[in-house]
Amino acid sequence: MALYNFHRVLIIAAILFDLVFSFWCFRQWQHTDEAIQLMMAVASSVVTIGLIGYLIYFNKSLIVRRGMLATMPTRSKCGSVLPSTAAENPAWPTCGSPLPHRRGQEVTP
Repeated sequence: MALYNFHRVLIIAAILFDLVFSFWCFRQWQHTDEAIQLMMAVASSVVTIGLIGYLIYFNKSLIVRRGMLATMPTRSKCGSVLPSTAAENPAWPTCGSPLPHRRGQEVTP
């Protein structure tokens, strides 16, 4: 999870730098009346809005992933994700039992 947190910090830093750059371009446009400064301020503001949207999307996807991880089955005694006994789920094979092949043939482990 440390990599996710680092990614969040990087996105937030990019948002802050972009906001400062947008403000700087706007102030430069006020002093010089150059159209390029205003265009850069507007473009930078659009990028800032995009980064904020991405940060919201990224945080929502992390919440979904964490929820999915909580519902994933844990490993059984034999090291597989299958139940260790037929009593837990009779439809699934037990640990060490032969698994059926695609064509109906049994394959021994």
